[in-house]
Amino acid sequence: MLSGPGFFDKHVMKEMMEQKVLSYMRRKDYRPLNKSELARAIDVDAQERSRLRQALKQMEQAGTILRAKKGRYVLREADDQTVMGTFRQGSREGELVVAKGQAGDRKVTVRRVLIPKGYEHTALDGDRVMVRLRRPTDSPAWLKHLPKAKQEKLKARFQSNGNGKRKEGEVIKVLERSHRPVVGRLVAKKEWVSLVPDDDARFPERIDLESPLPEGAKPGYKALVRVVSWENRKRRPKGALVKVLGPADAPGIDVLSIIHKHGLPTEFPDEVLEEADRVPDGLGASTWEKREDWREEEVITIDPFDARDFDDAIAVKALEGGGWELAVHIADVSHYVPVGSALDREARKRGNSVYLVDRVLPMLPEKLSNGICSLRPDEERLTFCAVMRFDEKGKRVSCRFTPAVIRSQKRFTYEEAYARMQGEGPEDRFTDVLQRAWALGSRLRKRRFREGSLDLDFPETKVILDEKGKPTEIREIAYDESHQLIEEFMLAANEAVAEHIFKAGRPSVYRIHEDPDPDKLLEYRDLVLMHGYQVGDLTHREELQRFLRTLKGKPDAPLLKLGLLKSLKRAAYSVDSLGHYGLAKEFYTHFTSPIRRYSDLVVHRVLRRLVHPESNLRTPPYKGMNEIASHLSTTERTAADAEMESKRLKVGEYFEAMRREDPPRELEVLVTEVMRMGLMVEITGYGTRGMIRVEDLPGDRYYRFQPEKRQFSAGKGHTYRVGDTLKAVVVHVDRKRGFIDLRPTGVGEVLGSLR
Repeated sequence: MLSGPGFFDKHVMKEMMEQKVLSYMRRKDYRPLNKSELARAIDVDAQERSRLRQALKQMEQAGTILRAKKGRYVLREADDQTVMGTFRQGSREGELVVAKGQAGDRKVTVRRVLIPKGYEHTALDGDRVMVRLRRPTDSPAWLKHLPKAKQEKLKARFQSNGNGKRKEGEVIKVLERSHRPVVGRLVAKKEWVSLVPDDDARFPERIDLESPLPEGAKPGYKALVRVVSWENRKRRPKGALVKVLGPADAPGIDVLSIIHKHGLPTEFPDEVLEEADRVPDGLGASTWEKREDWREEEVITIDPFDARDFDDAIAVKALEGGGWELAVHIADVSHYVPVGSALDREARKRGNSVYLVDRVLPMLPEKLSNGICSLRPDEERLTFCAVMRFDEKGKRVSCRFTPAVIRSQKRFTYEEAYARMQGEGPEDRFTDVLQRAWALGSRLRKRRFREGSLDLDFPETKVILDEKGKPTEIREIAYDESHQLIEEFMLAANEAVAEHIFKAGRPSVYRIHEDPDPDKLLEYRDLVLMHGYQVGDLTHREELQRFLRTLKGKPDAPLLKLGLLKSLKRAAYSVDSLGHYGLAKEFYTHFTSPIRRYSDLVVHRVLRRLVHPESNLRTPPYKGMNEIASHLSTTERTAADAEMESKRLKVGEYFEAMRREDPPRELEVLVTEVMRMGLMVEITGYGTRGMIRVEDLPGDRYYRFQPEKRQFSAGKGHTYRVGDTLKAVVVHVDRKRGFIDLRPTGVGEVLGSLR
């Protein structure tokens, strides 16, 4: 414990020394001085020299001052090209830094700074760093190792876009390590022990450990290591062993490695679990005294077959004279999670639930997420309800919001709901409910696309695992009317809530999707033209919609939709309502999933305060909401990356097992792209992409690449084009990167074509 006059005297003297240095360096006539020159200038005697050195070191580490050439010090605020921020690792051109701070005598807010490869110093993801802004690189050193065509394409990305928004920089100092553990495989020799990181693109080939292997650990085991020191990128970092996960091939270790790689929490703190345990298991009559009673209404839920947390329920009534009333009931998580409680702090920190291929890392403890907050059938549950009325054309004419209590009368899976909507199964009141709901949902959907929404839906797949975590099936999930029904109702509720909050002028969190960069869409148009489609100016929404309609049923539709997504900006959270480009919504937020998204919980609290102004519920001001929005955008990206990586891992494992089958299993594949290295194919029925390399094409022939025709040809009967269907077998799987190589069977006969 730090106490006593000695400690406080030293603390005060340290602050006095720092202030003395800063006061002198802020003088207009100050010129950069080294340690000795500073000591003489501010009259520091020999006995105080050590305190001066310590003060300079700490101020440099904090980023208050910079050490320039020949060890001379300058104020960072005097350097108009230096900012501080948090280093974020990217995957394309280089790395990203989120930086806010002071540059010279002006405040600088630079949201994104591109750090080209080779300019990241020894920064690791999450580190607090100092970055010197620089002119955009004409030709980064690493570009020269790429093919010329690729060089020219990437050069443009490193140029300023002409509007001053593009910033590029170089990490000049790591101020504070994030200490996020690095995941990898242990290796050992007689004289040293190291960790080989899983993420070999971001780290050196080894991290040397300061201690020997602990008892029970063996070379080849997966482990977590914290980087202790790394001063020079040409030398290997030194690290300390944090935890041994276990044998690399043990069940669950592969996904656990991904969890730790992305810094995701695996357990709840004791105080959070204790708070959750105090939440009652059921509802008392006094709980819903001031709530609308919907327990006798035809309220239903529709969710995936394996869902355990049910956020939303719906009820649809046909109105006399035409039109509908739609009630979207959302689990009232705000009733159980008080502002500032341990539950609230942990939920905010996590930001969202993470749905990995073999497990869920929930935002809230199971007592809430799968228990009292989940809208399970035949159980009384509290909700926050958006009650909207629509005319016969699907236009919203009114809305209101109210706390409610429900008892869901039926739980449908999407598959069950779709069957009922198609007239299959029993003819009962629930079939009428679903068909009535689709009468409204279909109109909402048509209206949305008529108003400019983009159709960017992709086929979805789900990897089915056995009890040991081995993949046994890859199941395609049809995006049918049952999914579309729920999507339209949730979109309608989110839009209505966002508009209501915005017009009330209350700070909140919005879901935004900013307009794309026109240059990106022009670049994307070149790709579309290369695929043989005739399109106009894709910066016009109507033309972009028309093009997306022409893609329906085309073999290269997934490829081109993915290309469009990469050309658009990423959706994010913001305290400012900037609209949603993809959905063509002026107002939009997230309201419908508070069990799994903290953004929705925040919106519920804002809405509750508007509905009941007399309540003493506290919601953050504009600045606080801005910090929440920024944090949630980061946690969402982290979760998405981890989810995608875990799925890719198991998909690779599934096809690797298929590769070892004897005889090999024949698969039907559809050619979706022809490139110089071979044919990109879609593996029919699996929603998975692979490649047939040119050297694996059948016959002892020379195949000529014809990019203008998008084909490989070796003469009559040996031509492969986009749209061709053929049989193939798996020959190689890179599970780490998710690459699957295939080879046509037999003579490589084309079975059919979509051309």
